[in-house]
Amino acid sequence: FIDIAEASGLIVPFGRCVLAEACREARHWPARDGRAPKLRVNISARQFEQTGLVEDIAAILAETGFQPGRLCVELTETVLLPDIGLAAQTLSRLRDLGISVALDDFGVGYSSLAYLKRLPIDVLKLDRSFVAGLPHDPYDMAIVQAISGLAVKTGIEIVAEGVETQAQADALR
Repeated sequence: FIDIAEASGLIVPFGRCVLAEACREARHWPARDGRAPKLRVNISARQFEQTGLVEDIAAILAETGFQPGRLCVELTETVLLPDIGLAAQTLSRLRDLGISVALDDFGVGYSSLAYLKRLPIDVLKLDRSFVAGLPHDPYDMAIVQAISGLAVKTGIEIVAEGVETQAQADALR
């Protein structure tokens, strides 16, 4: 369904509706320890290439009353590849609004490490393929430790995808 929406261009209006509804709903999420949870929303390649993306998101935030600091947009590396300079500008504009930016499926692309240096990224989402073998696979453990070290040293938050067992959670901690 997502592939068809992407190919037809319907993903753009669909994405706007989903973001607006998610912001409306997330306004009512209860705070924990005095902090309201972040809303994380995937942005597709087709949405990201739209010239009015930042303005659309700003309008949705204004319309729904959702705080920009509670929104994190998630993008995959392939979304950023066509024009890295333009991608950096768009990401900077989103961050200027107070929105955080996550690089999804980190570590499985061709030039992911270059993005840490060139793009304003707040969060790395460690791909589930590196979590699945924890704690027993020494390669997965080494990759997770290396990426975690990079994140800590650069001040980037890290989120692990696909944590399914206590042993995996313990290894990640």
